[in-house]
Amino acid sequence: MADQLIEEGEVTTPYLGVRTTDLSPEDAGRFDLPIDSGALVVQVVPGSPAREAGVRKGDIITALGDARIVGYGDLLGALRDHEPGDRVILTLFRNTQEKKLAVTLGETSQ
Repeated sequence: MADQLIEEGEVTTPYLGVRTTDLSPEDAGRFDLPIDSGALVVQVVPGSPAREAGVRKGDIITALGDARIVGYGDLLGALRDHEPGDRVILTLFRNTQEKKLAVTLGETSQ
C-alpha cells in the first residue's frame, strides 16, 4: 500500500459493497442455522459488485475465494488479498442453503 501511495498518490483497494457484522454462535443457535459463524450482511450498497452478483441483506458470507470467513475482520482480510477487477467466488448461506456467487470486485480509493 505504501508503494502505491508513493507512486500514484492514492491507494486503491478492492470493493465488494456490503456492510456486515459478525454472526455469533449464540445468534446462529437462536435462529437454528446450519452454521455458527460468518459475516452477516446488514446492507448491500445499490450498484455495487455485491448487488450485481445477487447478494442480499441477511445473507451470511462464509468464504471469499479460498479464504474462510468467520467474521467481519476475515472478510476485510480476504479482500486485501485481491485486486480490483478480480473475479472471486463468494460462498454464503441464505435461508439455510449454501450458495456460491461469482463477484467481480470493484475499486475504491483511500
